[in-house]
Amino acid sequence: MSYYAVAVGRNPGIYSNWCDCEKEVKGYPNAKFQKFRLKEQAAEFVNRHKPPEIICHKESTLEQRATVESSEEENFAIANRKTTEIYRKPEKEITCQNFHSKPVYELISRNNDSIEMPFYAVAIGKTPGIYRTWKDAEKEIKGFPNARFRKFKTLKEAEEFVNQNKKESMNTQEDLDPKLDILRVNMKPFRQAGDPNPQDRETLVCFTDGSAISNGSFYCKAGWAAVFPHNENWNTSAKLSGGKKTNNRAEYLAAIEAIKRANKEDPSQSKTLYIYTDSMLLIRSMTAWVTEWMKRDWKKADGLPVLNKDLLIELVQVIGKRIIIWQHVRSHTKKKNWESFWNDKADRMAQNAARS
Repeated sequence: MSYYAVAVGRNPGIYSNWCDCEKEVKGYPNAKFQKFRLKEQAAEFVNRHKPPEIICHKESTLEQRATVESSEEENFAIANRKTTEIYRKPEKEITCQNFHSKPVYELISRNNDSIEMPFYAVAIGKTPGIYRTWKDAEKEIKGFPNARFRKFKTLKEAEEFVNQNKKESMNTQEDLDPKLDILRVNMKPFRQAGDPNPQDRETLVCFTDGSAISNGSFYCKAGWAAVFPHNENWNTSAKLSGGKKTNNRAEYLAAIEAIKRANKEDPSQSKTLYIYTDSMLLIRSMTAWVTEWMKRDWKKADGLPVLNKDLLIELVQVIGKRIIIWQHVRSHTKKKNWESFWNDKADRMAQNAARS
């Protein structure tokens, strides 16, 4: 006669036929069962692999086991061979398997912090914390940019790893926050009420443009130009040399040179600078995306690296504390209005620089 031992299933126990056993394990997560010839062997298997008993008590019945934070809450106590652990009761009922997959930081107390078992510490991820299984930890780091995690034997080591990285992250954020605040306030996507008149000769205004011939190819030639309507002796242009040459890089370089010239003429950075450009990529980069990229260590929302990071970093550096109004202008309109006139001039200068 055969005996079917179910250690982990709907109703753990010993069954005399496979049909009854199958009902208890089929579809049950992480079911554990085995066939034996002797009943004693089956019983020993069940006892050896039986999951920790879950006991639900009020705090008053747990006073001798651990101290909990609130006498008004119900808590779970998990007792096993090495330790007793007290957890906050979740809003929904949970199984033993799910219970062990909960982050350890929800644990209230333990009578043996040096217990040795795998602890997966996620310091930087979707939900930082300490996890009991690699499957749960992997969910928190997969696809997350610059995730930081590690496996430890003891809870104490795992907690130290998470806390140390948390401190480093806070220090980095403290340095980053002032820069982000300045960029959020000072980068404007269009002229607003109270802003200086761009056609006033005392206002700092620059029309920038980039040009690329055979853009994106190995043989690409690119150039940029910065034109100052009120101070044409500041006008400048140049051909891109070395490294990758694209139209977008030319647009970024034109903006960098425009800001550098403004900083030279107005070192206190007290004046608002208008930058007119036909590149919506440049405008969106500086008014909508750059702060998020910086917070993610120059990664996009999908985790991929930001293109032209070197030029974007330089842009942030040269901006300093200056207020910049990034004004979009349509290109090649053939109109004779003020904006079209100066944009066409910047376009011609950029094309000439690319061909030079």
